[in-house]
Amino acid sequence: MTEANQRRPHLRPEAPRYSPKRRNSDSTLTQRVERIKSANPIEQVIGQYVQLKPSGTSLVALCPFHEERNPSFTVYPATGTFHCYGCGKHGDVITFIREVEQSQFPSGPSTRWITFKVNMDPRLNKVQMA
Repeated sequence: MTEANQRRPHLRPEAPRYSPKRRNSDSTLTQRVERIKSANPIEQVIGQYVQLKPSGTSLVALCPFHEERNPSFTVYPATGTFHCYGCGKHGDVITFIREVEQSQFPSGPSTRWITFKVNMDPRLNKVQMA
């Protein structure tokens, strides 16, 4: 800095602060997603794809995302999450449906995914798995 700028700090330009605008629909969408998650327990949805076995307070299975002999896929019903200690995939019930349908049907959405989306009752926000 020059000596003149040190004596007059008010002349230094300040960077504008960025604050993203939040929409009211974000909170509504978040609430709807949370209702869908609570209405569809993760163990029931994942149980339609793999055979889950109890292990303490969690459930274990062979991972649907990669080949393995020993179960490394763990479902945590208390938190509504899953984690595979083999491939590192993790998330909630919505993430699981998105990932498993993409890996099984990379060319496009399957009938189960379409059924998942179409049969959602907007009044109950509950998914009717066919």
